[in-house]
Amino acid sequence: MALNPKTQQALMDMLKVKQPESIASPLSPYEAIQMERGLLSTDPVISKLQKTGRSIKGLLEPETPMDYAGIVFPAAKAKKIANGIYHYRGHIIEKGEDFWSWGKLPKGSKDWTDAEYNDASNTLKDAKNAIDYIIEKNIK
Repeated sequence: MALNPKTQQALMDMLKVKQPESIASPLSPYEAIQMERGLLSTDPVISKLQKTGRSIKGLLEPETPMDYAGIVFPAAKAKKIANGIYHYRGHIIEKGEDFWSWGKLPKGSKDWTDAEYNDASNTLKDAKNAIDYIIEKNIK
């Protein structure tokens, strides 16, 4: 089959990739300001300072409801009962050989030896975080 100019042109038209049509619209003043805030300076020293400031700001800004609660109600401290044994928000945390056991103190019990241990963590901080999570989620 020989290609004549008409069939060749028809094949070329079929194979052409059509570009999607787009419509440009002007930015609102608010969008322009937001875009400008996101840009870094062309000066390398200032741009590094901007990046550092943004990362510090990200650490300090609360993101979750728990972060907001932490601002309003500072974290409770674990009360030391004995060497390696702490009372924290109705729970007992006890230092083992290489882990921290923690569990619920039964209602009405005032002695830490009555604690029902149900989990362990690598550090005291991890144990406190797990207890905070349980209290936040009302897990029994």
